[in-house]
Amino acid sequence: MAEDTPAPALSPFPRQSDAQHLLLPALFAAKAKFRPVTKRNIAIVQEAEGQRSYNYADLAAYIDAVSEALLEQDILIEQEPRTTPGGRHFMCTTLLHVSGQWKASYLPMYSVTDANPHVAGSRLTYARRHGLALMLGLSVRDDDDDGATASALAREEQPQRARRQAAQQQKAAEEAPAASPPALREPQGINEQIARIKEDLKAAFAAGGRDAADIAWQKHARFILAQSDDLQEIIKDGYHAVVNDDPPVPEALDAS
Repeated sequence: MAEDTPAPALSPFPRQSDAQHLLLPALFAAKAKFRPVTKRNIAIVQEAEGQRSYNYADLAAYIDAVSEALLEQDILIEQEPRTTPGGRHFMCTTLLHVSGQWKASYLPMYSVTDANPHVAGSRLTYARRHGLALMLGLSVRDDDDDGATASALAREEQPQRARRQAAQQQKAAEEAPAASPPALREPQGINEQIARIKEDLKAAFAAGGRDAADIAWQKHARFILAQSDDLQEIIKDGYHAVVNDDPPVPEALDAS
């Protein structure tokens, strides 16, 4: 497995202490006092048609939502990257109780050893944020309720014909033979290929929401992973502009 390939979902590391009778009641009590995770940061993306902005929740927003409630129950959060002898990379998120009992989860992540400091920091922050959300069952609430409602209504009012057409295009793309290369294989510019990915994401999201967008995203995994870190960030911004959330880690296709 290549060093920068996302690790399999299962981790070889231990997941919890033998005893859980003190940690679990404390965790239930803390969870009842978690505050909502809100999108309090604004990102600006430069696109061909101009600038586009969106709200997002950073790592600090996740930590602020849970840290006070956890500390009241004598629970501490610890996060660190771990690597198996076989080169598989995980972000380990551990809940430590004052009694010594603990519980951990492991999120597959990219390597940070071969990346420049900016990219490495982004990968670690991304993994910590989603690792914490996975461990504690956190979700993000949009602090712009009116804007979220307006966006939802706009999607619901989209003509049914356009929805059916987008669904048919997605189905045809999914049923295409594996040996038949996608349009991204054609000798065209990188910008055109990125634009095509964005269009695929928009059509899939309009037809089937987040799940369909994730399927469309994984269709382009080979192309995405072949690009530089900077271009990958641009493509991820395109996903975020459509879905208003971070993309899943693209799963590299088996070269064999």
